[in-house]
Amino acid sequence: MRAKILLAIISFSFLVLLSSAAAAAEKAPGVNTGGGRSINVNGKSFTLLYPSRPAGADLYVALCDFSLITGCTYRTYPGSGVISIKSGARCLDLVTGSPGAEINGRRAAVSPAPAEVDGTVYIPFKFSASGLGYSVTSGDGNSFILDYNHYIKITPGPISDNLNDFLPRGADLLTPSANDPSDTADLVSADLDGDGRAEYASLYRGIGSKYGLLLYTGQKDQYQRLWQKNEFFAPDFLGADSFGGSLPFLLTGWNMGDPLGSYLEIYSLEDGGLDVLYTGLYHKIKIGDFDSDGSNELALWQKDQGDTYSITVLKWNGSRFAPLEFCPGYYEKVLEYYGSLPAGAAQARALYYRKAEADLKAKRFDQAIKNSIDGMYLPPGYPSNETFQGLRGMALVELNRCADALPLLQSALGSFPGPVWPEVRFALARCYFDTGSPDRGLLELSRAVSEGNDWPGFDRAYQMLGAQLEQYNR
Repeated sequence: MRAKILLAIISFSFLVLLSSAAAAAEKAPGVNTGGGRSINVNGKSFTLLYPSRPAGADLYVALCDFSLITGCTYRTYPGSGVISIKSGARCLDLVTGSPGAEINGRRAAVSPAPAEVDGTVYIPFKFSASGLGYSVTSGDGNSFILDYNHYIKITPGPISDNLNDFLPRGADLLTPSANDPSDTADLVSADLDGDGRAEYASLYRGIGSKYGLLLYTGQKDQYQRLWQKNEFFAPDFLGADSFGGSLPFLLTGWNMGDPLGSYLEIYSLEDGGLDVLYTGLYHKIKIGDFDSDGSNELALWQKDQGDTYSITVLKWNGSRFAPLEFCPGYYEKVLEYYGSLPAGAAQARALYYRKAEADLKAKRFDQAIKNSIDGMYLPPGYPSNETFQGLRGMALVELNRCADALPLLQSALGSFPGPVWPEVRFALARCYFDTGSPDRGLLELSRAVSEGNDWPGFDRAYQMLGAQLEQYNR
């Protein structure tokens, strides 16, 4: 995993260099170049926020629209032109205006190059879908067929009466032990592919502090291996659960040690293939129906300063795990946790910051404002005053006090090109709409949506952007 992180840093640097070396290598999608406001994919028609644009043998589609079609997550980095798109374990890195690209760390050439127009990022549809694992067949005009290629192909092996036959030489299956925190579970059973028969997942320990995961079917004396992986990190979590009416997903966590914590992988199994739906870091993991809608959500706690945490509640929306904007029932418990901390358990500014953040997500907006103000007037340190101003501004917008919020949000995003903080940019857009500057509001809203879709509030921003564009184009 450390190698993956290093590779990501190298890849990012490579892409930034490409951006400066090959700016404007391709013509940007023009306003009057044709295209359409809908696209047909696998027989389903998608209404686009931004018209698609002809792009030679490809088709320019706005990045935010592309994500709704494919279920990918994305993040852009203002000022660098870097675009990072993920679908499970697949990663596509692009740069606006550059023919250089990377697909899972391997260099590739893209034509036409991604482009940005008035804060909106456009990418070539066929190239990008192919980079995320789709076989793309073009129909007529804006019509496509996408066949997904599973990240891991499942090829069942021979049947054995002993599970140890599937393990590396010298490896043993783990069993829970109070004396060894790495032995978190010995077996998970769930019908992962919905065929009416259970699949099983077991952890094992090999020679030289190596570990692994075995996925198999069958019962005693009739075992069949489906897939396995070896790991250099000790297991931290093993489970299977359903989210939002989905088939059960397999969840595995691998302990990378401080300060990173553990690395979570969520797998789905269907049609003879295994896919990685989500990856991310955590120190604590919780599963439950946190918003009382009858379906489970996933809460990940990632250590910040002292005993404070960055906490995200993720909900499966049918295509990806998306962070919830508000979840009062759960964040009230987060606030109870912070209230129980003894004095000195966390740096004061960090504690006020995380309490204000939890207040905001619990819809305790007045208290979020108070904690933001109190934190800002503590001795300088982490986080910055601009961060507190951003949280305070977002809370004021939720209280319909946009005139008060506007200067705070402008200050939080004041540096050029500004931090990647789409939640604050979304709040700033709402302020401009409320205070009579719709053009600026539309620009900031477009920028917020273009900066990424892995942030709380994206769905609301996307819907608002659609309504504003419809009104603007009348």
